Amino acid sequence: MRKIAITTECVADLPKAVLQKYEIDIIYFDIATEGGLFRDTDEVDADNIMEYMIDGKKKAQSVVPNANEFKNFFRKKLEDYDEVIHICIGAGISVTVENATMAKTKLGIDGRRIHIIDSQSLSGGQGIIVMEACKCRDNGMSSEEIIAHIEQYKLRVQTTFLANNADYLYYNGKVSKAVMKLCKTLHLHPVLAMSEKGLALRWIYIGNYEKAGIRYMKKLLGKHHKIDTSACMLVYAGCNHEMIEQIKTRMGEMVQFEHFLENTASATVSCNCGPLTYGILFAHKGE
Repeated sequence: MRKIAITTECVADLPKAVLQKYEIDIIYFDIATEGGLFRDTDEVDADNIMEYMIDGKKKAQSVVPNANEFKNFFRKKLEDYDEVIHICIGAGISVTVENATMAKTKLGIDGRRIHIIDSQSLSGGQGIIVMEACKCRDNGMSSEEIIAHIEQYKLRVQTTFLANNADYLYYNGKVSKAVMKLCKTLHLHPVLAMSEKGLALRWIYIGNYEKAGIRYMKKLLGKHHKIDTSACMLVYAGCNHEMIEQIKTRMGEMVQFEHFLENTASATVSCNCGPLTYGILFAHKGE
């Protein structure tokens, strides 16, 4: 049986325990600031980056691994594995797929042992896809079977985030100034969703943020008979312990997941969404 490595990026927001359990290796993004370049997760975290950007006057941008970095990453994995399946953040919001594919080409004949999958997702949505691929591998599936399954499975994954406001989304070019001002003036809370084309506004809730969160959860989890309850991730940025516990309690009242994971968002995800943001990530059942 061929030995298969499943790899991804730090923006999949998988807890360390999961990375260790499934032997998932990750490649890191960098965060570019006025003070220099810092490696996401290792040298800068969500709290650091949001404090840095607090007034909107200082900018922070994520920097994806280039083709050479990917080439070195893959080459090292091929020393211990027959094949590598790398699951990327969605091509609709990042050039990561492009860079990883270029690295595969640079590896020549060894590149045939590298398989690149566009998750069409990010953060915990991407993480759930990675875990599914690991389960397939551990059940003895070949790389061809894993890829075929994941290409279908990823279409069922729901990747959405509720943000307190649109300020940070505007700072990083995700929404227009007009949308940012409208959200600020009317106290609107945007919900962002991933698709094949990228990140876009899905819903907008008005008024109290806590009540907006309840509406968000009901919208996502209300039709629980359609939800694949095998796994769920709660990923958050700038949320205190009390808030997270309340969210978990409300979620538990709606749906019971077999495997529930929570984690702080990476600096890359956090610098784009801002504080008081959280996402509930899971898959719908297959037909």
